[in-house]
Amino acid sequence: MFATCLVCHRALGANDVIETFPVGRRLAFDEKTGRLWVICKSCGHWNLSPLEERWEAVESCEKLYRETRIRTATENIGLAKLNEGLDLVRIGKPLRPEFAAWRYGPRMIARQRKAALITVGGVLATGAGAIVVAGVAVSAATLIATSAFGITLLQVGRVGLGKYLDYRQNEQVMMKVSGPKGHVYRLRRGDLRTVSLEPDNGPEGWRLVMPHEWGRLDLTGINAKFAAGQVLAHLNAKGASRSAVNIAATRISDAGGTQEFIRNAIALRDKRRSAGLLMRDDSFDSFGLNNEERLAVEMAMHEDAEQSAMQGELAALEQAWKDAEEIGAIADRMFE
Repeated sequence: MFATCLVCHRALGANDVIETFPVGRRLAFDEKTGRLWVICKSCGHWNLSPLEERWEAVESCEKLYRETRIRTATENIGLAKLNEGLDLVRIGKPLRPEFAAWRYGPRMIARQRKAALITVGGVLATGAGAIVVAGVAVSAATLIATSAFGITLLQVGRVGLGKYLDYRQNEQVMMKVSGPKGHVYRLRRGDLRTVSLEPDNGPEGWRLVMPHEWGRLDLTGINAKFAAGQVLAHLNAKGASRSAVNIAATRISDAGGTQEFIRNAIALRDKRRSAGLLMRDDSFDSFGLNNEERLAVEMAMHEDAEQSAMQGELAALEQAWKDAEEIGAIADRMFE
């Protein structure tokens, strides 16, 4: 079993996932023809494996590929990244796209628990403050008694403190985004509430509009997807139940995929905006969505960003496969 690239002669690396074929960190396989390649990560050459070493390894690769949910595919090639660090490139008709709802369940439940703890802590703090205020009221009964002036003074103090705390919270920097020419923009908590998705003539059909400390930033493409995912994660900080995550995943699948779902969400927001619902109903945010819909958009945005990041590798891989396919066919005929 070879361990170095046939072209650049560099080590192909090893994996402990495919027991019958522990060579390589990126394997390409075609179950139909039974071919297996080790893709050199140094020069990109597809090294065709010997016939006697292929079949069991190809079966193992196919099984692992089907079990992996972090994957993407074009018309005749697919890519999956395993947690163990092994990449699988699958040649052939792609499997039906599946949305990995299970990836988001634990994440949303953890947020839900954290939000609950924060709420409990706030209630306890408020309760403690009330006791102190009551104590002051009793000790100063001879000064403010129950006069209207005294009650009003306490109310004004509370309102002023509340406004101050809201101001401090809204000024908190929540994330940083890279814009044109590598400039980094800071987004405060208050800015996140006015971020929106708007129609665009680009490939995705939408852009992310983000106000910041110096103006407005419009993002498109993969940068917009990553940034939108971060914004929505903050807006969905209260998390969700596993059933809510499953419902969101179903909505995305029913829409035909992540990109279609995101476009549909923008169209729904525009419809509500035209009908004046966004002005009358406080349950809708700057995205024009309710909590359940916004959760689904966050999940779709994360998935679409990952798919786009992986998609960038597929064009080069597909061309390399076409070249290696010719070599593989010649090599197979030698043993007929």
